[in-house]
Amino acid sequence: MVIVDVSKFKSEALKVNNRLGAIFKSSLDPILRELGTAEKVSCDPPKAARLQEAIFFVPRDKQILYAGALAVLRLAGFGIGARPCQLTMKYDEFGQNEFRYMGKDGKSKTLKPGSIHNKFKFGFKSSNGDMQSLKDVWVRESISFRTPPLSPTFTAAMGSGAAFTMGEGKDNHFGGSADDHMVKPLRLVCCWPRSQGECVAEQWYQFSHDFVPGGRGVWHNIPQAAFLITKGVRQSRGEWVYCLRKSNWMPHNPNRFLWEAEFPIGPPLSEDEMPSGTERMSLGSFKKAILSDFGRIIHAG
Repeated sequence: MVIVDVSKFKSEALKVNNRLGAIFKSSLDPILRELGTAEKVSCDPPKAARLQEAIFFVPRDKQILYAGALAVLRLAGFGIGARPCQLTMKYDEFGQNEFRYMGKDGKSKTLKPGSIHNKFKFGFKSSNGDMQSLKDVWVRESISFRTPPLSPTFTAAMGSGAAFTMGEGKDNHFGGSADDHMVKPLRLVCCWPRSQGECVAEQWYQFSHDFVPGGRGVWHNIPQAAFLITKGVRQSRGEWVYCLRKSNWMPHNPNRFLWEAEFPIGPPLSEDEMPSGTERMSLGSFKKAILSDFGRIIHAG
């Protein structure tokens, strides 16, 4: 339970503005309403979360003006600064790369087309109106699986389906984060005989003010930054295709977004092209390409 010295907070604020709480509006009003009239207040997790949100949305110039008052909240364990807000999502670009791995015959194999990459751009503003306040704020994505990829639809090359996080990065004052939804060669990850089905992943974009690479850090979901990623196999226009869909995740994200594309899978692997299963097959680097050379967009976002 977080305990806030409300009387001390108000005392420090009044040193700056002795009309605080009068008829004129103050940028601290949302914080004052949440704290109430008691000299000290105990904040349960929901109340602490509401108070933290109110702090993040105090304009940067007012955070500087009321630094003494906000220091009281900092001592209670609250972050002072900003978080990403006013979120946007758009499809950015397509890429592919040759894919090399070891075959069952012990020889190196190269698949063309190889891995395919669909890049999205996650954009945002700063909650306190100052993008520089996001310079030292970390952003990443967190993935968990509603339905596992290990199924009759996909081979083990698709992945185990264990929850994971990735893409930790700061310098977010530029207001954007790239997200590459990549997949190994479709002939490698799609089972033979082909089988219709899909895997659904739940994605949250998260932020942290105290993350230390390789060490500690507390991560929080960015409100409304929730998406569903669906990978599947189906028949379309007389052929088997791999489909990728990214959409907003209701009710966590009410902002409509829907992007979907499908890619013909091609013939099954020959016996010589089957992977050895003894090594980790790492994805290659992104090389920009034209999506229509490999597949087709069904919904453009």
